[in-house]
Amino acid sequence: RLVVGKEPVQVCVVGALLAMTPSLYLTYGINWKTHSALMGLGVSLLVTGILAAASMDWGHMTGFSSDEATFLVAAIDTPLDLRDLLLGGIIISVLGVLDDVCIGQASTILELRKANPALKWRNLFQRGMRVGRDHIASVVNTLMMAYIGAAMPLFLLLFVSNTPMLQTLNRELLAEEIVRTLVGSLGLIMAVPITSVIASLVAQNLEIEPLPRM
Repeated sequence: RLVVGKEPVQVCVVGALLAMTPSLYLTYGINWKTHSALMGLGVSLLVTGILAAASMDWGHMTGFSSDEATFLVAAIDTPLDLRDLLLGGIIISVLGVLDDVCIGQASTILELRKANPALKWRNLFQRGMRVGRDHIASVVNTLMMAYIGAAMPLFLLLFVSNTPMLQTLNRELLAEEIVRTLVGSLGLIMAVPITSVIASLVAQNLEIEPLPRM
């Protein structure tokens, strides 16, 4: 759909949700845990898209930082906004880790509710956030290392170029990687409270049998 002129952001967001919905339900089953995680994932994707769009506007990015972008514009007949394509790429790149964070938070909160059915949504949210803070720290580190590893040739090239630091940081090729890492990390951080609120409200209104005592 991208090569026939469809909006890249819409295609990437809708495509991401269409891809993740059957994957989540096939993996975790049709239950309230999956429903909560999917709702948290959808809202988190929207927040990530807004953050990415704002960052790209602030950084005046064009999307023409790579040779592939130039070749793509020349290869297709329909007009293509490379800024939107870059934005869609950021959304797709964070999708897999968002899945992990959202399902983890939903599962934690629903298990807390089973362990103590007397807990209200505020207590569930607070306890879930304690677990989420530890989880998100490791996930953000994983995401950052993945981006750095993928961009290692770029960092080495910039290191041996002997250009001033400010000039190096002002290059769009490097700025894209910085924005990708920061926006992805912020999107993951926001996914924790978003999914926790949704799962807590869902859990409070469920009739759940307490876990049997050992």
